[in-house]
Amino acid sequence: MPSLDGQTPQAYPNLRPETAKTSEFVLEQGLHRDFHFVASAYYYPIRGLISAVNDPVSGSIVYENSGRVDLKGLELTLKRQSSSGLEAGVSLSIEHAKNLDTGSLLTNSPRMLGQVSLSIPLFRKKLFASTNLEYVSKRRTLNGDFAGAYVVPNFTLFSRGALKGWEASASVYNAFNNIYVDPGSVEHVENVIPQDGRNFRLMLTYHY
Repeated sequence: MPSLDGQTPQAYPNLRPETAKTSEFVLEQGLHRDFHFVASAYYYPIRGLISAVNDPVSGSIVYENSGRVDLKGLELTLKRQSSSGLEAGVSLSIEHAKNLDTGSLLTNSPRMLGQVSLSIPLFRKKLFASTNLEYVSKRRTLNGDFAGAYVVPNFTLFSRGALKGWEASASVYNAFNNIYVDPGSVEHVENVIPQDGRNFRLMLTYHY
């Protein structure tokens, strides 16, 4: 499929499969009053990472094994799910992704991700209102700049089991119409790509 600038990425003749090993330690603990805590630490060494790069001779985009990458991270999650139908949670992820050959951080790789969520039953556990708040830290772009950190709130009103077999929801995403960007890749002309502003979704589902 052609990219936004009209180029079609090509495979490098000596392309090899990338390899990865995973090491992860997980701790789960039930706490008082319906709380549940999970902590996870992980280490992912990736070798022969396949990436799209600009060929310095032809100027075209090619896929090649670009190097060795180490991913190290920690995830913490605290949730509560009560018998009344109330659900709440907060999570935090801290990650360090580094190219060992260049010594630089990976592009479009946030050091920190956070989320806060809340779901409240409004009527007999059949109608719910929920919200979640997403945080993404700044990320390095291809030209060495950074796409700024952002916070995006989302809201949803949904029904579950109000009518047999039917589910309905109404959502608003990026509710405060925040302006934010994501780093582009070599397939894009832009260094950063603006993301959607406030948008809405209505969904009606029937299960049979």
